[in-house]
Amino acid sequence: MEQLPDSPNSQHLIKTNEDYGSIEYSVTAKKATKYRDPYFCNLKFILISLVILGHLMEKYTYTNNDLYNIYALIYMVHMPLFAFISGYFSKNINRKLNMVWKIGGQFFLLHSGWLLINLFVTGYIGDWKIPYWYFWYLLSLFCWKWMGLLILFITSRVSPKRTRIFKLFLIIISIIIGCFSGAIWWIGKDFSLSRTLVFFPFYCTGLCCSKKLINRIKAIQPLRKLLFTCSAFIIAFILGSQLLSFVPITFLYHAQGFKVFSLSILLGVQARLICYIVAALLGFVILALTPSKQLWISKFGADTYPVYIAHGLLMPANIFAPSSTIGSLLYFAAIIVGFIYLVYRIVGWGRNS
Repeated sequence: MEQLPDSPNSQHLIKTNEDYGSIEYSVTAKKATKYRDPYFCNLKFILISLVILGHLMEKYTYTNNDLYNIYALIYMVHMPLFAFISGYFSKNINRKLNMVWKIGGQFFLLHSGWLLINLFVTGYIGDWKIPYWYFWYLLSLFCWKWMGLLILFITSRVSPKRTRIFKLFLIIISIIIGCFSGAIWWIGKDFSLSRTLVFFPFYCTGLCCSKKLINRIKAIQPLRKLLFTCSAFIIAFILGSQLLSFVPITFLYHAQGFKVFSLSILLGVQARLICYIVAALLGFVILALTPSKQLWISKFGADTYPVYIAHGLLMPANIFAPSSTIGSLLYFAAIIVGFIYLVYRIVGWGRNS
């Protein structure tokens, strides 16, 4: 959810407030037209909608079993896939260090603002080491970018023949670190360290993923997509049911270590591995099913950063949700689309004024 895009390949970019969108130039006699890949715009719209949906339905998960299952499904895939996309568009971040510092600056301003508001309202500044609610992603993204710089530096010095093996080695090592980080007692919510380490394998995978592979995923035949989707959901259901039989749903936040959930190291690592497998399966399904053509949602997905930052203001709307599962989902869907459209119009008005 960065404000500026990083290109996954060697295409030229322009400075823009729209994140993650591939931009290409179509040069005419006197002007250049920018093009953003609608596939990634559609993907970002889906993901930011899942983020808001998860937050809106959170208070109903313990009173509605259907919403509980949907909530668990969302939290198994949406942030891992966001981390993956962040990594995918960070391949030339070594030439855009100002963007890395900008992410850090944005987090610092938002975090400081929250602490001051908390101090003014309650008289207590709160725990400054713990990012407010969903602001953790900015801090983790800032850390991932620096770790990505190190990976790119090392990769550039690996022989081309060994590059694939080296990338696979990095991903495996990051998964091992993510699994066993929960066993270290001081790794938790402070400075978003737990989430930074647990979600880093997805960022690392995105960093190592080529555009060719994404195109191959997009080009999978419809029948194969259907078969894989059904298989993935069946496996995810089995593994997810097993996981939630011995950990609470809050484990899916990956904000704290195993000790908080009274898990042994063996059970904790097993739970993390299940999370990684399910996230990979469901993430692949979303990547495969995301439309590649221009849709009405494409322009709204071009810039998800303002929506992500502002969507906390939307939370009081969940008070009026219907009690039925279908009714509440339709209500949430209308609220989400309306809110994204409103932010889109406000941001567009601000840029054009």
